[in-house]
Amino acid sequence: MEKGAYSNLRLQTALKKNHLKGPEAHLLTELVYGTLRKYKYLVWIISRLSSHPVKKIHPAVRILLCIGLYQLIYLSRIPESAAVNETVKIAKKITHPGNVRFINGVLRNFLRKKEQFELPKRESNPLLYDELFYNMPGWLVQKWQKELGPEKTDLILKAFNEVP
Repeated sequence: MEKGAYSNLRLQTALKKNHLKGPEAHLLTELVYGTLRKYKYLVWIISRLSSHPVKKIHPAVRILLCIGLYQLIYLSRIPESAAVNETVKIAKKITHPGNVRFINGVLRNFLRKKEQFELPKRESNPLLYDELFYNMPGWLVQKWQKELGPEKTDLILKAFNEVP
């Protein structure tokens, strides 16, 4: 998400710099790797909630939105209000008030409409489903399906999505 950065190296630096251990370190690790694992789906949701094209949203704002959405969708132990409030609190430290309001609005809009954001059915749009569910570019899924067949491609996609 940040050009030229390796997530594992950036994460280790952040953990050391901020002296995070135990549950705090586990949460940060889950947020980083979980957001990366579900990035395409999270960006798809942002594209459906925002009137701005996703590519025109500042990268820091897009990343904060993804982290906030990841918490709201996948981390059941974090209350929704805490996920929104903490994301907004971070936004206040790193961006301007207009972006803070935008982040707050998008996350709250998601909470109002969250039932509308199920993945498309695989039967109706298999390529979009694979892109969003497995976080893989469509062109790569198509290439694998053409060269390896649908069964092997499914196995590969599932393997890439396993938590190490």
